[in-house]
Amino acid sequence: MARKRIIDLGHAFREVPWAIPALFATLVIALLVHRWLAQRFRVSPWFMLALMLCVGSILSITLTPGNWNPSPHCNLRIIFPRPSDLLSLTERSLNIWLFVPLGLTLSFTPRPRVGVLLFVGAMALPFMIEGFQLVVPGIGRSCQATDIVNNLTGLFLGGIAGLSVRLLRLGIIKDVRRKADQTS
Repeated sequence: MARKRIIDLGHAFREVPWAIPALFATLVIALLVHRWLAQRFRVSPWFMLALMLCVGSILSITLTPGNWNPSPHCNLRIIFPRPSDLLSLTERSLNIWLFVPLGLTLSFTPRPRVGVLLFVGAMALPFMIEGFQLVVPGIGRSCQATDIVNNLTGLFLGGIAGLSVRLLRLGIIKDVRRKADQTS
């Protein structure tokens, strides 16, 4: 059994020096334009802000130049995550947790049809990120199929958790209304 490599976040951010400025830019841009975009797409401002922060953070962390020597090809070896991977601070767990907030946010999309379209787009995001890392070697990132699996795992975990909360809340609201109607 392979030993898990615990990530030192300070070291990780030193290897990707543009990640923190990119995260800061994400925050500033999201705060400046989320209300305008919310009106344009007819969603609530909080939803648009959360969506922008999730996507912006993912792109900031995965596409900013790093100090690694990337492989000229994509590593197609896939290692599926285990539940224990969520409990440690490893590259795999970070790749999973990075997409959990996006799945959570999308599960609270006000309009279900829009939510499905956004979720399908979010499912394409890991493929686009790894493809970009492959075709743009100058950013010093390596394409890894396992990252796609880990990102999708996080997206689905977040989506399932959010939908569970949403359905539970909906059931509780219906139950309260039913009891209120019975007492009236």
